[in-house]
Amino acid sequence: MEQEFKIINDFLKIEGNRFASIEEVGSFTEVSEKRIADFIRDGRIFVEDYPNLGYGCAHCGTLIQRQMLCNSCFEDFTSEVDKTLKAEKLLEGMNKPDEATQKARYWKLRN
Repeated sequence: MEQEFKIINDFLKIEGNRFASIEEVGSFTEVSEKRIADFIRDGRIFVEDYPNLGYGCAHCGTLIQRQMLCNSCFEDFTSEVDKTLKAEKLLEGMNKPDEATQKARYWKLRN
């Protein structure tokens, strides 16, 4: 793994390779694109220095340079999670009997 990182790092240090894409880096260095993406995600390769270097969003495949999801997919995901949590909270509230109903049951059972 360290040897692969050194190969990639040496390749990217060459001025003419500054604008290489992840596919080009992979084909010239014979290191898998997944491994290169892992190096980027781990912060070992600073993509700010290489404008065309990025990897696909885990959901839609859009070229990104950080995290696992692009902004659009992340917003969609958080929106769906919020909806689900709100729906669960609403269901929980509907299934929970109010205090007056509980007291009435208590007295009914007691008698």
